[in-house]
Amino acid sequence: MSNPKNKTISPPGKHSHLSTLISLPLTTNQIEQHHQARHSINCSEYPSSLFSTINQFRLSDLFTDVTIYVDGVPFACHRLILAAASPYFRAMFSYNFRESTEGNVRIQDITPWTMKRILEFIYTGHTDITYDNLFEMFNASVMLSIKELTDLLIKFLYLQMDIYNCIQIEQLATLYSLDNLRRTTLQYIVDHFMCLYEKNLFVHLNEHTLMEVLSDDNLDIPKEEYVFLTIVQWVNYRPIEREQYFQSLFKFIRLNSISDSDFVTNSMRNEKLVQKYTACLRTLKDFYSNNFIPDLLGPIRPSTQIRYHLIVIELPSSDDENDDDEQDQNEQSTNTKEPDESIVAFYQNFSTHLQINDTATATTTTTINHVSNQNHLDSNHCDYSLNFHHHHNRSPSPDCRLSSSHCLLYAYDFFRQRWRFLGGLPELFSHVSCVSTNTTLYLFGGQLRSGELSDRIWMFSLSTLKWQMSSIHLPNPRGQHTCVLFHNFVLLFFGITNSSSSSSSSSSPYRSVDMFDLVNETWTCLGESVPSYQCEPIVATGQWLLLSNKNDTQMLHTYKLRMQQSDEFSNGQTIKMNTSNDELASSVSTTIKDKKQLSRTPSIDNAVVNDPCLTSAGYYMLPRNNNIGRFSLVTHDDDLYLVYWQSKQIYRFNLVRNEILLKQSMPYSYIDYCQCVLVDRRLIVSGLVCLSNLTDTEKESLSISQDKKSINKDHHWIIQIYSIDDDRWSILHDQQIQRKHLLFVAKLS
Repeated sequence: MSNPKNKTISPPGKHSHLSTLISLPLTTNQIEQHHQARHSINCSEYPSSLFSTINQFRLSDLFTDVTIYVDGVPFACHRLILAAASPYFRAMFSYNFRESTEGNVRIQDITPWTMKRILEFIYTGHTDITYDNLFEMFNASVMLSIKELTDLLIKFLYLQMDIYNCIQIEQLATLYSLDNLRRTTLQYIVDHFMCLYEKNLFVHLNEHTLMEVLSDDNLDIPKEEYVFLTIVQWVNYRPIEREQYFQSLFKFIRLNSISDSDFVTNSMRNEKLVQKYTACLRTLKDFYSNNFIPDLLGPIRPSTQIRYHLIVIELPSSDDENDDDEQDQNEQSTNTKEPDESIVAFYQNFSTHLQINDTATATTTTTINHVSNQNHLDSNHCDYSLNFHHHHNRSPSPDCRLSSSHCLLYAYDFFRQRWRFLGGLPELFSHVSCVSTNTTLYLFGGQLRSGELSDRIWMFSLSTLKWQMSSIHLPNPRGQHTCVLFHNFVLLFFGITNSSSSSSSSSSPYRSVDMFDLVNETWTCLGESVPSYQCEPIVATGQWLLLSNKNDTQMLHTYKLRMQQSDEFSNGQTIKMNTSNDELASSVSTTIKDKKQLSRTPSIDNAVVNDPCLTSAGYYMLPRNNNIGRFSLVTHDDDLYLVYWQSKQIYRFNLVRNEILLKQSMPYSYIDYCQCVLVDRRLIVSGLVCLSNLTDTEKESLSISQDKKSINKDHHWIIQIYSIDDDRWSILHDQQIQRKHLLFVAKLS
């Protein structure tokens, strides 16, 4: 019989048969370590399932131990959950407050509807918000110290920020000391100030915020004069309260950035507010009499300086007609869209809580309605397109030939990184040809809405942003032609013209080259001096005209312009020379001493001829590759860039050293209709991409929104940008192009 004293009890997990299962002998320490090792198990669905059950307890009034009353409406809750979610409730239930013992909590300044959403978020982590409840939800989350909800509402404000609510969001951020939100909102106001100015929304800024905005170097204004106009209108909106700030605001006007002296001497000096404050009047007098110290004027505001823009003319094409009929019903409702009521309601809510008077709210509501109903195609009106949810959508008309919504003029500002709408074209036409100088955009001919060819010349002033028709017409109506700026001349190549037959609708090829003198506004026919098979691409350098041979893509022909000797130096005037093909020199008289220098210019042949003409000056041989495809040309100084847009290859051809270098390839290839232009050492290439040929990664990188897709769902217009200095490609994601278009370079403020 065994001795019970010698019998041992095995610890949990140790059994008498352990030795039979483990073949290797283990020490006592190893066995202890093996059984003391900890292992973690996890159920990711458990927290959400648990809180869902607790929320059901709340809704069913099970195990609740506190009741919240809001305007007499009871909400049964659990102390533990409220204290865990909100430091406000934690302090209420932890210290010697009446609520900690009674079990009843009364909360003011919150509506029952908002309290219901707050509790829903506390118990589940999600809730619904709109413009109508945004401010009250935010106020409640701050008061109850629910940080997670406050952070989500701040993110919501970031996403929903637009010109109609940015000022109120800035005031909200200031009220609650939300520095990051205020900094972001303030930058948004600076970047979109012209939109606020045009819609008269800037008058709701307080004096401190307005001073910060006006002091920014990158303030979104085309001219410094707008700063003065802003100050005057802001003060006159509430003159009794704001007149005291006029002198302080006047100091933010950078007088050395004002280019119009008449504006200073007339508009500014005659303003009643300036006349009332002698210090302001004295400042203007000293500035006008050059007695002012330049250092005290402050630096010139960079945003008001004239700089290069990418100009896009969106034109209709014959391919649009069938597509427009398909979209007629959907886009007709977009054209008649009323202002978003949620925006107006949101503005009214902010006005109430931030003490903006009813007059301001009514004014803004009227402004919103007015802006929504106005015709945004007014050619004299300059608007800025917004990259946010609440902007005016462009909607094509059922008939692309009859709608100016397909004849639009845009400018992309690389400084502000934003598109700018410049209005519609003066006539509704297609197949038009254009050139751009430093001051003016010229449109030659084109096919009108009736199908007839035009002989008109339209001029768009880059300073006033207005169209004017020239009194000079083309020698013949013309369309589908190419024109190029060559020093002070515009050369028109080929195209079609009205047929000489009795049928007015028929057309015939136009084989001669016409030259238009921009200085004297005269036409000269150069005859059929260039074979018509060498019609594209055509580009001008400082020395030659370069024309490609469509039958032989390896050959690039060069031509010189030969002028009559009597035409060159008659009455002390000369043909202006300019080494830059995208600028037009101002009209300057030339003396006899300048003849020797001008005669060395190789672009214009000084040999005496009876009539001006283009003469062949040889050719260049380009890379030969059967798979390289078609190409476009663009020049920069002595370099010629060849853009093979079907094979993505880019070559830089130096015309002086006669060398060709292969550059970094384009990210995307085009299937048709490629346009190229150089803007401030950037090569801009645009064209039509076939989406079915792209990988999923390439499609995602394009970030094509639903409203920016082309009419043909498988095709999309994209703009690629090549930085010459950085040797790097990028995509212009915020592009406005949806139709066939023309690209140009122009200087705008």
